[in-house]
Amino acid sequence: MSDTSKRPRVLIIEEDLDRRALLCQTLQSYYRDADGDCVTGVASACEALTRDLSQFDIVVQNYHLPDMDGMELLSNILARANVPVMVVSSENVSRVAAEALRRGAQDYVVEVGDYLFSLPLLIEKNIRQFEVRQENLRLQERMTAMLEELQEKNAQLLNMTQTDPLTNLANRRRFNELLERIFSEARRYNFDLACCMCDLDNFKQFNDVLGHQRGDELLQTTSDLIASGLRSSDVAARYGGDEFVLLLPHTSLERAVAVCQRIRGRLARASRKFSLLPQGLHVSPKVTVSIGIASLQADGPKTAGELVAMADQALYLAKGRGKNRITTRTPLGDDQQSA
Repeated sequence: MSDTSKRPRVLIIEEDLDRRALLCQTLQSYYRDADGDCVTGVASACEALTRDLSQFDIVVQNYHLPDMDGMELLSNILARANVPVMVVSSENVSRVAAEALRRGAQDYVVEVGDYLFSLPLLIEKNIRQFEVRQENLRLQERMTAMLEELQEKNAQLLNMTQTDPLTNLANRRRFNELLERIFSEARRYNFDLACCMCDLDNFKQFNDVLGHQRGDELLQTTSDLIASGLRSSDVAARYGGDEFVLLLPHTSLERAVAVCQRIRGRLARASRKFSLLPQGLHVSPKVTVSIGIASLQADGPKTAGELVAMADQALYLAKGRGKNRITTRTPLGDDQQSA
């Protein structure tokens, strides 16, 4: 080997002075390293651990050293640097060899036969194997990172197909998917399911007076108020325009009314910020919400679509009775109307 740019930097850890000198000389001769720049020999584990191990391309470690157990030294080396380690021993003990390899040794070499003459080839082989393994690890990490990125992008795309971009609630398509599943579960396991149709009152007038930007802000505020008042099992979706729909599993008609009363009260308080008009405008559209509610056990729909239609009928009644109220398809008594 005459190309000095390809000379590996080798650290020899060998207690015996004559053996260490012979190992260093053999490698220096093979690599034509007259100045001894690429081969370093040390007599003990402690001396080896004082070196900057990351500066070496390979470490050749004698398993039997006076100041440290061979396995312990191997662990210390690998803890300090990502470098291939050849463990050399005069004992051909398969248990020891297996343990050394399990702990991260690149190779376990028994000092028999022409070991000394084959040492340069063993070093080159182990360096190449180590480099291939490192490249494989890098490729695996890149593949893992690419897969994670792809999964994240797929999740984002899926979210885009299921979420309304303005309100960040489920869109109508996603709502219909969840509606069928939740309705089927409610029928199968005999639990109640309430559906609430919510519509902002006078929203077109609000848009005409204050502009679409303020209208979008109102829709976002409404969606935030709705989402913050629901359980993780509940579903809230933008059904279209200024209309929202809720699915409340395990919720009776009476309980659904209470949930919607809280939403309506929060919106009434939050809407005060929308009552300020730009200079020159004299009419302030009042921000209120009308809600119609139907439930599986109170109204007995045969299909999921029929449940939604019943809630929509109740909403129509709320609008016809003066807006700003909660109306159930099956009467519970007096309409739930704000003061």
